[in-house]
Amino acid sequence: MTSGDREHEVWDENLNLPLSRLWSALRRRDQPLACSLVRDHLQDPNQWGPYDGAPGGGGPALGYALWWGMEDVVDCLLDAGALITDELYLHPLLGLARSARSLRRMVQAGADSNAVHPSTKTSVLQALARQDDPNLIVAALELGADVHHRDFRRSTVLFDAGSVRVAEVLIAAGCDTLERDDVGSQALFSAVIRGKIELCRRLIELGCDPSHIENATRPRSLIEYANQWGHPEIAALLDSAIDDRDDVR
Repeated sequence: MTSGDREHEVWDENLNLPLSRLWSALRRRDQPLACSLVRDHLQDPNQWGPYDGAPGGGGPALGYALWWGMEDVVDCLLDAGALITDELYLHPLLGLARSARSLRRMVQAGADSNAVHPSTKTSVLQALARQDDPNLIVAALELGADVHHRDFRRSTVLFDAGSVRVAEVLIAAGCDTLERDDVGSQALFSAVIRGKIELCRRLIELGCDPSHIENATRPRSLIEYANQWGHPEIAALLDSAIDDRDDVR
C-alpha cells in the first residue's frame, strides 16, 4: 500500500482493522466506487488486501475482483496497469475468473491461457473447471486452453469438473473419460469424494468402472471411499451400477 493509499484508509468493523478505500469498496462489491478510485489514481491497482477467510482474500485486488465477478473493476484495474500474475506466489490469476468477459480481457492484457501453478502444475482450465459454468470453459478453450493438460499427479482436466455440464463440454473437446492418473484412478474417483452424484452417474454411463479398486493410500473400493467421505447416496449408486453391469454379463 502506498503512502497515498494510507491517506484514504477506512476502519472495517468486521475485520477490526483499517482497509484502503479500494479494498473497502471491493469487500462491499461497490464497483463504481472502486473504479473511480483507480481511475482517479487515488489507489494503487496492485495493492494487496487482508486475508479474511473469503475466496480471493489475502491477495492482489485483481484476483479478488476476478473471483467475485466484478467485471468493471477487472477492466479498470487492468487499464491502470495491474499485474496479471500473483507476484508473490506466481499463481496465474486467470484461473480465478468468474466470467467469460473477464477471462477474455485478461488474455488480451497478456495472461497465458495455459499458465500453470508452479507447484501443483494445475492449469488455468483445471481451475476454471471446478466451477459450474460451461460457458467459461468454452471461452477458455476458444482462447487456446489445453484440454489435455495433466497436473503433477497426472490428473486430467476432467478430474476437476464441477458439474455434468462442465464435464460434457470437456469431453466434447476431447477429454477422455477413461484416462487415469499416476495411481490408476479415473475421474470417477474425484467425483465420488467430492460428492458429485450426477457427475458420477454420467461418468459411469460413459464407461468409468464403478467397481475399480483405488490405490491412493491402500486398496479400497469406490464404494468404501464414498462412505468414508460421507456420501452414502453415491455408494448406493455405485453398488447399483455394479449390479446392473453384472446382470448384463
